[in-house]
Amino acid sequence: MSPDRASDPTAGEELLDRCAATVADRLGESLELATHRLPTPLAHRFARYVRATDPDKKIREGLHTLESILRFAAILGLSSTLPAPLRGITPDRLAAPSMGTWFDICTALANLPDTGSVFRRVHSWITPERADHQPIQSLISVRNALAHGRDTPTPDQADQLDKLLRRFAHRAASSWCADLAVPTSMTYDGAQYTLEVLTLQGVGKPTPNTVTAHAPVITGEPILAARDGILLPLTPWLMAHTDSAAGTVRCLQFDGLQRAKDGLTPETPFRYARTDEGRGVPAIGHAQAHWLTLSRWT
Repeated sequence: MSPDRASDPTAGEELLDRCAATVADRLGESLELATHRLPTPLAHRFARYVRATDPDKKIREGLHTLESILRFAAILGLSSTLPAPLRGITPDRLAAPSMGTWFDICTALANLPDTGSVFRRVHSWITPERADHQPIQSLISVRNALAHGRDTPTPDQADQLDKLLRRFAHRAASSWCADLAVPTSMTYDGAQYTLEVLTLQGVGKPTPNTVTAHAPVITGEPILAARDGILLPLTPWLMAHTDSAAGTVRCLQFDGLQRAKDGLTPETPFRYARTDEGRGVPAIGHAQAHWLTLSRWT
């Protein structure tokens, strides 16, 4: 800056305005970037939010997107942490988790000393400070009221939700440093394993890729492959249904327990929900996808 500009009392204000405009531009691009750069389960939800034009549908899709963020963060935390009772999480809540349940799971996981670094990073993008809990709790109340037909969200609440999603999308799209992938084959050269994988990024088709590992993984089961070489298995919280002929992969996320007339037993199986726009949920199971696994967190 020239000496004349340095002595100009308006220079600082102009610089502040330019910085604010730059931040606004980047936040404006963030939702579109999220549909291309984030793991597919999140990218699909952001894409639905971006496409929505009707105000009522927009806020509904936005609340679903926020719930997907909380659920995905919780899946990362449950996958990377040794089982321990989570404060405030009861068997009934885990059997049929709501948006509030996912938020409380994330909060409880963040308070455990050994929670994985990937979870902590993602969690910090949505709640960087303790003060950021209140806006999310307010939006959970909006979601509950909307689900029960009690209230119509206000424009201010829609704006608050939009800002929250843009902030998360900007941080995640610019800082994401891991790939959601499904191994399709594995070879061992005596020193390390080479995995052929399908990378699930954005809303397009999975991308073939190769990663290396020092320990074997189970083909067909989703992993999070960090850029530092660490692989995090995500089953049984996140499952994949792969159609090798079509080159497609559908992700299925933990959504509680299947109800049975006999009540809750150690073998009561997990229920899964789709993360894409396909119809129905393919039948899928896992040796650990039952209440006995889930009970360790209560």
